[in-house]
Amino acid sequence: MSTKTDKRLISFLIDDDFINYIINPTDLSPEKWRNYFENHPDQISIANEARHILLGELEFFKLPANEVHEMETSILDKCGLL
Repeated sequence: MSTKTDKRLISFLIDDDFINYIINPTDLSPEKWRNYFENHPDQISIANEARHILLGELEFFKLPANEVHEMETSILDKCGLL
């Protein structure tokens, strides 16, 4: 995977709207994301990989250490723990 693809994958994994769309969709979220992917078809495969990760369908996903730290920091910040 390229660095650009990795960054896009991470952005899906930390996007609250995307996470809710996958884990706990509302009536409006499918339409919102359908429109997004109609305008960004190049992002579909990356979003599908993020979906598999969020649903625990992949055995593992290894990020470089600096990206793990960035993701952890982002999650802690969003939880108000920083």
